Amino acid sequence: MTQGWNGAPVRPQGTQKRHLGRREVLHSLLGGAALAVSSGCGSRLVVGEGTGTPATSIQRFTSEGGGSRDGTSWQHAMAVDRLESALASAGPGSNYMIGFDPHSLAPVTWKRTLVHLRNSGEAGKPIAVTAGYLDAGGNVAAAPQDAPFFFRGLNNWTPALAVSRDAPRGAMIFSGDVSHVVLSGFRVEGAGFDGFVKFGTTRTSLDNFEDIAIRNIVAHNVGRVIESTKAAKLKNISIENCEVRGAVRGFARFWNISDSTLRNLVLDADHIDGGKGNPCQLIAVFSGSNVTFENVTLKNAVNSAGVGYTEGDGIVCERGTSNFVIRGCHASGMGDGGFDAKTTDLTIEGSTAEDCKYGARIWSQSNNVVRRCAFKSRASSLPSDSGCMQVGGRATVTDTTLEVAPGTCAFHLPQLKDGNPPHVQMIGGSIHLADGARLLVGEGKALLELKGVSVNGVTKDGTFTK
Repeated sequence: MTQGWNGAPVRPQGTQKRHLGRREVLHSLLGGAALAVSSGCGSRLVVGEGTGTPATSIQRFTSEGGGSRDGTSWQHAMAVDRLESALASAGPGSNYMIGFDPHSLAPVTWKRTLVHLRNSGEAGKPIAVTAGYLDAGGNVAAAPQDAPFFFRGLNNWTPALAVSRDAPRGAMIFSGDVSHVVLSGFRVEGAGFDGFVKFGTTRTSLDNFEDIAIRNIVAHNVGRVIESTKAAKLKNISIENCEVRGAVRGFARFWNISDSTLRNLVLDADHIDGGKGNPCQLIAVFSGSNVTFENVTLKNAVNSAGVGYTEGDGIVCERGTSNFVIRGCHASGMGDGGFDAKTTDLTIEGSTAEDCKYGARIWSQSNNVVRRCAFKSRASSLPSDSGCMQVGGRATVTDTTLEVAPGTCAFHLPQLKDGNPPHVQMIGGSIHLADGARLLVGEGKALLELKGVSVNGVTKDGTFTK
């Protein structure tokens, strides 16, 4: 048995021996007292005092609230539309629990922002906002994978609506300089391009966010889940154990993020095509340093971008980034790159890519390292149009396996406008070239060095040019 953020025991998902009936849950919450549920179109309210946590340390919320609506107990829970005003007095260690009855759940809907988070906790004492099913102990617990969604954008959500001006705004916005906050347990459907969670309010507001954790978010059919403004700076951000299925623009976009980790994510764009001008980049970062992506699965981002050209990427890191690590990540079914980075000093290790236009694309003239990876290209009619790796800068590739499909190449080394020749050194590992595949497609003074590399079973050492 593990512990939740408030120290209460939470049974790992999928381990319950049986579901408690509604009356059993209510009886446990009330200690045998009389039962009451709210009426209306929102989630039915389960009433009663939680056990094991002092009432003064928690404020409780349901869709519609009930009783005196002061948040001191589930019988007197606040309505979710009071969450923003309640958070105005949040401080270190404040806990806000949003509970849903697992037996009668109607989601909270939103079009405009529900909550602006403006307050900060302290290191070791974060402000915690948690959504989940009410359990028999009066706490909120993770819902199973097939549970209904807790929060929903417009009911008529479509990919076109998700990128339009009529799309729902970010539901939860971090405003001003905010630090030491944990969000967890949210189940979301139908967010727009503004995301469900957003950092920053305007393009020019210089907001700083530090020590923010986002955990256990499940989202389906979204424009984005996490968005930030161009002026927002994020530091020491942790995003963990999240799942997305169906995304128009992607899971998250950061204009500036440093010293952060994204891990244990399953991100499936589900082939939703936002059309030209709306490329899907499952994770996009424009600037920042020292960010690690670990155990991230990226799938099926494919977008039309004109005749004969497709877009859609897994992890995209632009030229303002440095010292990024992609570890144990897996990309498949991308219209463009699985891992596409202009990062200075990039490391990709223990990762795989298949059925992408290119498994990895590396662009900077810096210390870029690819080690213990496996890339498999998809068949193409043009060898320069698809392959295992595309390198316009420099990279050292060690102990890596490349499976090269017909009509594709192991390495495509394009000449960039900066005039610096692309250069790849591959040490160890293996390359398997199918019939009709090429080892190298190069431009300018492109250079490929092989040292102890098995090519179709024959160890090769040498230098190759276009």
